[in-house]
Amino acid sequence: MGHRNSIFLIALLVLPGGCHQSDPLARCGIELRLPPTWSPVEPDRFVVPGDPLAAWVGPEGASLSLFTTLRDPGATAETILEGTANLWANNPGWSFERQVVDHETIPGVSAARLELVAPGTGDQLAPIGRGRALPRTGDNRPLVPTRRVAFIVPRDDFTLYLFWHLPETARETLNADIQATLATLSLAHR
Repeated sequence: MGHRNSIFLIALLVLPGGCHQSDPLARCGIELRLPPTWSPVEPDRFVVPGDPLAAWVGPEGASLSLFTTLRDPGATAETILEGTANLWANNPGWSFERQVVDHETIPGVSAARLELVAPGTGDQLAPIGRGRALPRTGDNRPLVPTRRVAFIVPRDDFTLYLFWHLPETARETLNADIQATLATLSLAHR
């Protein structure tokens, strides 16, 4: 193999693709600002079903995780809403509060928005095993009613997820933070 081909191969092996570069939000065309009471943490601090991009902790033990999954050809906010609701519907102790397609938060973009309450630790939902919620290994915190607010946006090259988790007792207090954050969310056309 020639020198030029070797350099090309090395570049392919070391350069990350997609949104996994030094500033993943900017690389994915995502802009967002959180209220000053929220602090960034390592993107993989919370367990998410995809590739973590960013995470924050907020007041009253709340959290926000941004992550992506592979693109779903032909997916719409409506199909994601239906599929996600069906997937989550059979989890014991999960109670849906809201399921809507949001056409207003980001002009020209449709998103699925789901809200539910389930057993968790305030900053994330508890895993389910043997038909019931269980504490995470090594986490001695008691399980409390935890609200998940999911905002899911299908894109041409990936699906973007924003998952807020907060103690249900903080719902009224933190709803303003969620709305303020969503008001700053913008996505570059890709």
